Amino acid sequence: MISVAAVSLGRLLPYLQSQVHELEVTRAELAEAEAANTRLRADFDRYFDPAQAGRVIQEQTGYRSRSERQVVWTD
Repeated sequence: MISVAAVSLGRLLPYLQSQVHELEVTRAELAEAEAANTRLRADFDRYFDPAQAGRVIQEQTGYRSRSERQVVWTD
């Protein structure tokens, strides 16, 4: 009886190790996906925030409002 249990455990051990490895890989991929999601969410919030719309337009196109003047210093 003990030998049957030992053989069964011997057969299950590689399966258990592969499942643990697969779980670790999946957790690492999940962490990467969550980081990407956080970064994309921040970008989305920034681009669609009405308070920052002017700043985003200025960064993307170089547009300046009429009240702004460009100053160039020369020596």
